[in-house]
Amino acid sequence: MKPDASEKPWRGLDIKSSRGNFKSKLEYLAVTNTTSGIHISSMNTYIHNVTSVYSASNGFTLYVNSNISDVTISELNASNNMKSGIESVTEGYQMNETVFEVNKCTANENKIHGIVIKANASVVISKCKIEGNTESGIYVYQEFGGRITISSSNISRNVKYAIKEYFTEEFVVDSCIISDHTYRRFSIYSFYRISYVYLERNGNSKFQVKILNTVFKDNINDGIHILFGRANFGDCMLQVENNTFINGNKTIGIYFNSYYENMAFVNIVRNLFVNNSNTYGALLEFQFQNVGDVKFEKNTFDGNVAKTTILFTGHVRHSIGTIAIQNNFIIGDWATETLIDLNSFQPVTVTNNHLKNLNSDVCVLRAPTFRESFEIDATFNYWGKTVVTEIVEIVCGFERDMDKSFVNYIPFYTDDNRKQLVSSTQNNFDVQGTFGGEITTNFTIPMIAEPIIISRALFVRPGHVLTIPAGAVLRFKESRGIYIQGVLKISTGISEFTTLTSINDAVFWNGIVLKSTSNEYSTFNNVHIAHTMKGFTAISNKFEMRRSLISNSRASCLTVKPDDSIVNTYDFEGTSISDCKENGILFTDDGIINVYNVNITNASTCIKMDEYFEA
Repeated sequence: MKPDASEKPWRGLDIKSSRGNFKSKLEYLAVTNTTSGIHISSMNTYIHNVTSVYSASNGFTLYVNSNISDVTISELNASNNMKSGIESVTEGYQMNETVFEVNKCTANENKIHGIVIKANASVVISKCKIEGNTESGIYVYQEFGGRITISSSNISRNVKYAIKEYFTEEFVVDSCIISDHTYRRFSIYSFYRISYVYLERNGNSKFQVKILNTVFKDNINDGIHILFGRANFGDCMLQVENNTFINGNKTIGIYFNSYYENMAFVNIVRNLFVNNSNTYGALLEFQFQNVGDVKFEKNTFDGNVAKTTILFTGHVRHSIGTIAIQNNFIIGDWATETLIDLNSFQPVTVTNNHLKNLNSDVCVLRAPTFRESFEIDATFNYWGKTVVTEIVEIVCGFERDMDKSFVNYIPFYTDDNRKQLVSSTQNNFDVQGTFGGEITTNFTIPMIAEPIIISRALFVRPGHVLTIPAGAVLRFKESRGIYIQGVLKISTGISEFTTLTSINDAVFWNGIVLKSTSNEYSTFNNVHIAHTMKGFTAISNKFEMRRSLISNSRASCLTVKPDDSIVNTYDFEGTSISDCKENGILFTDDGIINVYNVNITNASTCIKMDEYFEA
């Protein structure tokens, strides 16, 4: 059906079927050059093999009502229309139980969207070809309920979004090909990309998202962005399984920050990520406040380039479960900062993975900032290295840098097949000749003729004593140090100093932090603490220091937080403090403080009180 010879657009078709037992029938019909395309105001109509192209409005506008339980339309061609190809709208505002199915459709080159769903119903889009639309391939806005399933469809070359959806109860993508979305917005100084699949939860009920068996390829836009608003009720149920992401950019971003105690239950399993690139950030980013159960398992990564391959972040409010990262193969990625960045204090395990960063000197795993009570189980992994002296440099936790939280990474595998296991544990002081680690028994560092190189920062756990023999020389690698929840004893009885210093003059070790839970005093007698970043920090009065030397600190040489806010007395019995970039002694509380028998030279400030300083 076409306009007359004048070529002026004609109105099109407007069908208002009665709601009785009679059906209208549209079959093998082509409509072109209309002002409003085909309007069907009641779905008591059979539609098959109908074309509506070059409309000044939508190609098809279909009204879904609740008097019919299911509607199936097939083989529609809705292309080159000035608005959208196919638009489905609910009559009224309440959700209905109608199943509205669109099979084998074509929605190409429309000026806004390929398919628009504004129906509060269960909508199935199957075996469709949706390409080259100006705004979105598929746009969904459900406000009062409904479900969306998109299966076995090809969605490509849409200018901005492949799918943009505000969903309520359930969204499923299964066995689709989503490709070639390349939108970027440029300005004089920069450009930004948008996510080619944007999903935002728009309701207050329990909901789930399933992305299954789908290929995402050649998308220069950022990938799948799933957002769950803070004010929404209902747990998050998310399943991303058996998908392939290839030759794209950022692949997945999931942001679940519920103000209420709603949990995230997430399975990201058996996906393949190949040759994707995001040099500005993370390849996959997850932000959770409340974790029910998150599984990141059996995924394979190869040839990806990013600052970070996998980023977990989010402020923890209430979690009942664990993030489990296990049995993944990250075998050929080039991460410039870290493969796995755990920038959150969610309970997490990283076990039985094959982890290898082709940027060999960059972190494979990075822990969040230091918190006494937090630690990560990262045992039984292959790290792409065979000896612990190399592994400690790429597992960027407490043992490498005292400003990070503790990571248990021993035992570990030394081969690709994860058959050869180094079965030591984190509390072994000597692992393959690499010294340091967690002190969970009373332990004395052995006295040897040569200096002992501390490659793994020492963490003395509550109830245990670490003893350093008199006259010993400990040389710490950069950023290492000693954190004491128990007790540290540096033996006395000889005039020779026990020396704690850096491995060489080019680097600084972290220093010593005393935050003891024990009633027993730590002793620092005849000890030289040199070349540190933070000197000696005592968040307790339970220590004695006599005839010692603290020198060459990049901050304060000695920082003390008194236990008593009224009167505190410190007799250092001939201790010297020198060459401090900031303070000789910094007291981080107010009250009356008496200091005796200490010599301070070459410090920016000799003694300072600062009750607002956080040690």
